[in-house]
Amino acid sequence: MGDAAIQRVIDVCQDLDPWLEGQPSVRIEYTSLLSNSMLKELKGAKIGLAVSTQPIFFFGEEDSYRQFLSADQLKMAYGSRA
Repeated sequence: MGDAAIQRVIDVCQDLDPWLEGQPSVRIEYTSLLSNSMLKELKGAKIGLAVSTQPIFFFGEEDSYRQFLSADQLKMAYGSRA
């Protein structure tokens, strides 16, 4: 869910040859913290990377997010402008 975990998947997979045609070969589940630079890397990945978000978590876990995320991370959470 966090930016470090998502970045690791991007780093490991982005230059791999795709094994599916016409669709992403790798889907990253529960993406919550995506920076603009990470989005650019996702779009440019050779393998084709897709993300699956569950923005309902933001509303269910809002207090925890506000307590434990930095202001910059909170702004990245699900693309919100909190």
